[in-house]
Amino acid sequence: MFNDALEILNIIHDNGFEAYIVGGYVRDKILNIDSKDIDITTNAKPDDLLNIFDNISISKYGVSKLLYNNHIYEITTYRKDYNYEDFRRPNKIEYVDTLYEDLLRRDFTINTLCIDKNGEILDLLGGMSDINNKVVKCILNPKIVLKEDPVRILRAIRFVSKLGFNMDECLLKEVKNNSNLLSHISYDRKKYELNKIFNSANLINGLEIIKGLDLYKSLEIEPKNTVIITNNVLGVWAQLDYSSKYNFSNKEKNIIKQVRDIINKKEITVLEIYKYNKESIYISAEILEIDYTLIDNMYNSMPILKRADINIKYDDIISVINITNDEINNIYIDLEKEILYNNLNNTKESIINYIKDKYEKR
Repeated sequence: MFNDALEILNIIHDNGFEAYIVGGYVRDKILNIDSKDIDITTNAKPDDLLNIFDNISISKYGVSKLLYNNHIYEITTYRKDYNYEDFRRPNKIEYVDTLYEDLLRRDFTINTLCIDKNGEILDLLGGMSDINNKVVKCILNPKIVLKEDPVRILRAIRFVSKLGFNMDECLLKEVKNNSNLLSHISYDRKKYELNKIFNSANLINGLEIIKGLDLYKSLEIEPKNTVIITNNVLGVWAQLDYSSKYNFSNKEKNIIKQVRDIINKKEITVLEIYKYNKESIYISAEILEIDYTLIDNMYNSMPILKRADINIKYDDIISVINITNDEINNIYIDLEKEILYNNLNNTKESIINYIKDKYEKR
């Protein structure tokens, strides 16, 4: 992707414009962190880019999406942002002529480093020094920057957590003084940023920072106990109390509920493996520190994987004993348990004898 991005820069330059790779990709490249999202900034306006490239689409705020060699590159025209009235987006932008002016609108110095068409790093705002000193620092006054877009509070925490950096003293002070700004962020945006923190190998560090800054209340989340890192962020959410205003899909809600049920039991048996989906089981195994091999061995040894695997039909049970539909469901639950625990052979004859012996006498 990097070589393709350099090709894009050179194509834009060959058409009489400037262009640079900018932001997180450059930061991560310097820190030897693998990154696949490459953003490009240029003084070429959207209409200019339409004339240069075929597979490109234009969206708001001077942002273009270019499909190049099967990868999407976001290309943004140099701009200045005005009036963040909704605590999220500027209600006005103005195209500017210089890279320096464009970089001033960004959040932190470590995200202002650029790479030119020759692959050389360009540092106009001291980003390299802050990377070397492991500091997350706002480009402009943090008091103003955070009020423009309070999501920057969570982004600062994410970078501190992910990179093992410290927060600049001025930024730290304003984060502490402006935690109330988090109430202006939509729950979807908060969830998006929290998921990035929860998906980090430095999750515990991130939660400690949130706790140290006394942001749990503002974010409306609270760990139930010590949080265990999981490969799936839903495993982290399952270990938190959180506001019902956070939006989750039905599938996500189901996984969170299942994981909570399992970890509250503090064990995984064949019954849990039978009852819950695999994703929930593996997440729960991480939290309970149960080896995946044990889970796989139990799964592979199970005589049934679903109710339809039981070798008796509804009509067969009715022919043995006269019972209601509610009662027959309870019998199936009983059969599942007995078969899974290998107390009952999964044959029609064995099952009928078991039903007669246990239920016919009632």
